[in-house]
Amino acid sequence: MGSYFEQQIGQLRRELTRLRSGIAHAPDVRPNPSRAGLQQRWFPYANGSGETIPAWSCVRITNWDQQNKRFNVAKPDVTGRFFPAAFSYGRDVADTKFGRLTFDLPTWAAYDSAATPAIGQRWGPDDDAFDLVKFSPGFVVLGDPVDDERVLVDWERDLMILGQYQDTGTVAQDASGNVDVYYYSGTTWTSASLVLMQAGSEAAVLNPNGPDITKGNRIAIEWEPNGKKFLAGPLEC
Repeated sequence: MGSYFEQQIGQLRRELTRLRSGIAHAPDVRPNPSRAGLQQRWFPYANGSGETIPAWSCVRITNWDQQNKRFNVAKPDVTGRFFPAAFSYGRDVADTKFGRLTFDLPTWAAYDSAATPAIGQRWGPDDDAFDLVKFSPGFVVLGDPVDDERVLVDWERDLMILGQYQDTGTVAQDASGNVDVYYYSGTTWTSASLVLMQAGSEAAVLNPNGPDITKGNRIAIEWEPNGKKFLAGPLEC
């Protein structure tokens, strides 16, 4: 009898271990009252930024750790959402420690207090910053700030042009100018001339992040309506 019950207990323990393992690696889909009714899926991440990630930060995905079933993240390193982006949960996470992130939007995002977000504005990542900044493409503001630290944002769904830079000149970092963009029709590259220069003082910033864009490079171009300018990011260099 004792042997039978020991076998049953052992089987139950193994099943409990399996269930606990599945729960640990599953996204957390529980609604959180602090999110004003929002329901997110939360995934584990390891902080590899070299510093503390503040609450509600925009983070840059560096890779998926299959062995530990979690994402590795770092600080954004460009202006504009030209990288896989996610948002950290509402607590600070020290360097090398673990937190939770979500790709589900709308969600809360920390913002740079140099400006105040307003509904309809475009805010996005900035080089070497966890807070969203004004005049950067990536997300659209859905409401007023909360506690002077976070604001509700959604993905920016305006048109992004994917093309190929065909001008003979080189566009250096922080440079502005005119380019001829070729778009891919599925079989061939077709010319679609696009002027990336505004008249007056609001000149278009073509390449805010670098590296230099040269002939033949594939690029992504977004219109940034708040600053009335185009931003371009190289997809290859």
